[in-house]
Amino acid sequence: MKKRINFSFFKNNILKKGSASINTLDSITNKQMMLILITVIGLNNHVFVISPLVQHAGKDSWISVILSFLLSLVWIILLLVLQKSINNEGIFEWLRFKVNKKIIIILGIIFILFLINLSAITLRETIALINVGYLPETPKWIVACIFSIVCLYFGGSKLGTISIINILLLIFVVCLGFFVAFTNMEHKDYSLLLPIFENGYRPILKSIIFPYSGMTELMLFLFLKKRINTPVKFRHLFITSFILMGLTLGPLIGAITEFDEVEASYQRFPAFEEWGLVSIGDFIEHVSFLALYQWLAGAFIRISLFFYTIKEVLLEINLYSKWCLFVILFIVIGYAVYPISDIHYSNVLWNILLPFTTYFLISFLLLLSLFILVLHKRRINV
Repeated sequence: MKKRINFSFFKNNILKKGSASINTLDSITNKQMMLILITVIGLNNHVFVISPLVQHAGKDSWISVILSFLLSLVWIILLLVLQKSINNEGIFEWLRFKVNKKIIIILGIIFILFLINLSAITLRETIALINVGYLPETPKWIVACIFSIVCLYFGGSKLGTISIINILLLIFVVCLGFFVAFTNMEHKDYSLLLPIFENGYRPILKSIIFPYSGMTELMLFLFLKKRINTPVKFRHLFITSFILMGLTLGPLIGAITEFDEVEASYQRFPAFEEWGLVSIGDFIEHVSFLALYQWLAGAFIRISLFFYTIKEVLLEINLYSKWCLFVILFIVIGYAVYPISDIHYSNVLWNILLPFTTYFLISFLLLLSLFILVLHKRRINV
């Protein structure tokens, strides 16, 4: 008589261990969160804000970046105070049991629309670069659909998955960043940064809003707080903010010292243009395609994290469904491929959308702080 194979061992041990490891994929450490924020915000500060910075503050724009870093320390303290109030819960999950349900839904939808706006901006800028430099004959909507669907797929997965992919991509992004910086040293003239305060201090102060739009995005970690299994402390956000300052100063100073402030102000993507100067010896040139890897890596992680955060917010306000994500996907694609001249869109981005990011997140933080104060007073009165 044949013996029956007992699968209980596999069922009770292997499968349970496998499911546990899968569950842990949806949680990350504070250091992994730091790396994700560096990639997500780094694309904004490394690419999107450089041109408006040079246009508004000229050769003194690097001072605006340093001032935005100093202001970000105040922002970090405010974020940590809010983090202490919500404990280890998501913001909307914490508010759900303390505030009227309709208010939570309205706040959640407003924040989702904000994330849709950021996703669409990133996608549109990515399409602009690909369409102009690499695929001029390919319809924009095809590029937008392929790229955004891939981002949605990973955004709908686990946060740990996004973190692992981010680490793998970020290693090469950092190496390429140092490569272009040191390779172009022969083209840099640091005397172009002087004299400082040539146009006074007002352009410098007005330009703080551009790099600070990225610094305020540090607030994203609060919406993913329940997925971070180790405490986020001041030093973690301080180091992240410091690295983001470096990511902004690098291409900014590089653009001014390599092209001068006038030429750099005319360029759509100065950080990308710096790759056009790279040459290795007498026979290797035109390696700007490596910059495309940097850009696509940053855009992929940025949009994927926004989709993941949207999914989390929808879950917390009890409105989640796969159809919602597909509707959001079509909105992002439609926004990104909407026919508008690049010059007009650039003006809208620099004068309205980037400052709006700062104003919106500051207002949202103040509103949440107001809720906490009111709830705290109620608790005292009771």
